[in-house]
Amino acid sequence: FRRVLFRSISVTEGEQEIALSYWPDEASIKAWKEQAEHRVAQQLGKQGWYKHYKVEVVKILRSYSGN
Repeated sequence: FRRVLFRSISVTEGEQEIALSYWPDEASIKAWKEQAEHRVAQQLGKQGWYKHYKVEVVKILRSYSGN
């Protein structure tokens, strides 16, 4: 399978968690979703950790930062 590099950030507060991941392109997201390892981890997450989850795929149109 194809390994894809991506960046991710995860923050947890109590029982709430938000995770952001940044991918180079949509094809990389689709390839990751189809990987056998990921599918097993996803199933374990559904069975043991998450009562509810939501996935949103968005495109960043503009990004700002300051120093």
